[in-house]
Amino acid sequence: YLRIAAPSMAPIAIAVLVILLQYAIKTFDLVRALTNGGPGISTALPALVVYDFMFQRAQLGRGSAAAVLLLLSLLVVLLPYYGYRQWQAHRERARG
Repeated sequence: YLRIAAPSMAPIAIAVLVILLQYAIKTFDLVRALTNGGPGISTALPALVVYDFMFQRAQLGRGSAAAVLLLLSLLVVLLPYYGYRQWQAHRERARG
C-alpha cells in the first residue's frame, strides 16, 4: 500500500496543504471583523497576532519579528513544494 497508493496521493495532499495554507492566511479580515481573535485567543491567527503587535500595541519590533516568523513558517511549507514541482517538471522533460 505505501509503495503504490501513497506516492499517487502525495501530489494531491501537497496541493491541498498549499491551498489550505493560503486560505488560513486570507481569513485575517473575517476573523478581525467577526471576533477580533476572541474569545480569549481561540481564533487568533498568526496574521492577527502581527497586526495586534504592530497597530494595536505599537510594538513594531515584536510585530516585525512575528511577521518574519510567519514568513519563515510559510517558506518551510512552500519551498519543498516548489522543489517537488521543479523535480517533477524535470522528470517529465527527461521522459520526452
